[in-house]
Amino acid sequence: MPMTNVKERVKVLVVDDDSSFLRTLGDILELRGYEVVTASEGRAALEAVLDRPDPPLVALVDIGLPDISGLSIAQALHDSGCGTQVIMLTGQASVESAIGAVRAETVDYLVKPVHPPSLLETVGRASERGLRRLVELELERERTLKAEILEASPVGIAVLSPDGDARFLNRSALEILGIDGAYRTDRHLSAVQTWLASCVARAHAGDIDRADRRYMRPDGRIVLLSSATVSLRTPDGAFDGVLEVFSDVTDQRHLEETLQQTQKMEAIGRLAGGVAHDFNNVLTVILAHADLLLADLEERSPHRDDAEAIREAARQAADVAAQMLTFSRATPNHLHLEPVDLNEIIRGMSGLLSRTLGGSIRVETELEPRLPLVEADPGQIRQVLMNLAINARDAMEGPGRLTFRTRVPSSGHPDAGRVAESREPASNGDRGRRVLIEVEDTGSGMDEPTRTRIFEPFFTTKAEGRGTGLGLATVYGIVTQLGGEIDVMSEPGDGTRFRIQLPATGVMPPRG
Repeated sequence: MPMTNVKERVKVLVVDDDSSFLRTLGDILELRGYEVVTASEGRAALEAVLDRPDPPLVALVDIGLPDISGLSIAQALHDSGCGTQVIMLTGQASVESAIGAVRAETVDYLVKPVHPPSLLETVGRASERGLRRLVELELERERTLKAEILEASPVGIAVLSPDGDARFLNRSALEILGIDGAYRTDRHLSAVQTWLASCVARAHAGDIDRADRRYMRPDGRIVLLSSATVSLRTPDGAFDGVLEVFSDVTDQRHLEETLQQTQKMEAIGRLAGGVAHDFNNVLTVILAHADLLLADLEERSPHRDDAEAIREAARQAADVAAQMLTFSRATPNHLHLEPVDLNEIIRGMSGLLSRTLGGSIRVETELEPRLPLVEADPGQIRQVLMNLAINARDAMEGPGRLTFRTRVPSSGHPDAGRVAESREPASNGDRGRRVLIEVEDTGSGMDEPTRTRIFEPFFTTKAEGRGTGLGLATVYGIVTQLGGEIDVMSEPGDGTRFRIQLPATGVMPPRG
């Protein structure tokens, strides 16, 4: 930096109790472009420097002041850390003066009478040292600020050597990598070091590498880290290490996947709604003609069974259309609920279920003789039973047995929940009772991870093209919509049993 520019910036404090000497030094320095501040006492000098936003860069201080020793002022300025460079003024060049100045950690000292060239040369040196000190302090403040920013950053930041050693890891990096606290051991650090070394390998492949990568923390939890790997270079272009910036995006990616699944379901729902609408129009024609045909056929006509089969198949197809409308959310806000006899529905579906499941699967029923009615949509109940039956068929894949049970659990039974105290005929005050349906198969069963996910939309363990993952999700939606509950018990190789509880109406079916 040119000296002329330095002088324009430098403020010099001159402290001496001799007013003539004080004025002379001030005039000399001002003529050379310095900004001069004067004081005749030590306390006034300290007030001009301490706790000021722009303290003088250089202070010329007489050793012998009337109130405070010049050496004490020099020591106070040094201890304050203000950066002011002190030059002691003394009337005798004794060894004691020199030792005192050194002990006070001053920069230099001048012996009176002070010659202008010596004065300007000494002040110039002190100014340059002071400016360097200011630059160093500013750089230190910058380094401290950057270090605080890096430590406060919510993303992990790692600076690695060319060999993969960690030169720097901020607090977030330690937390994300799982080596803070109890896991900060040699073994865990070694595992982290392996991951960091892979960052160096990626850096050699290009200047910047961005990707999501799986990482196993020392506590065994697998997380997904979104990382950016940047090569560090020396001024001559040599590879000098890696800057790795990363964050834990496990939850974020899970939310994104959930959103994509939701959007997929909405798209399928819109498609299903349109298909179901057109499908229902076709079924209306089939059902109408089947009814007309049955009306024209005599009771003993050999074609009557065929016409009834057509009508029953059309009704089952209508239930499928209703399922599609459930996913399209195009079902009416108020379902057409009515008192339903679950036993009657199961008996009516037995023949259809036997034909649907095939001859190798035996369908059995264990029905409570006097079962309270439930308030439900009959088509939805048939849809639930059919979906559970098809799910059981796929689980058995060969000879097996499918059992439908209905009962009213007693209060001491583990399935009771909000159930009746007894199996006596229901009255209008028995609205707290529940009816239990069990669907049990002798299939392959399920393990715990599968069992916890079976009601998730689009989750299926079946081979590609054999399942959509919507059947059990529909069952769950219908049961909960009716105010009921559903759970499942299953073990690998031990079959599966679904249990559905639905609120009873307090009305019993008529005695047959």
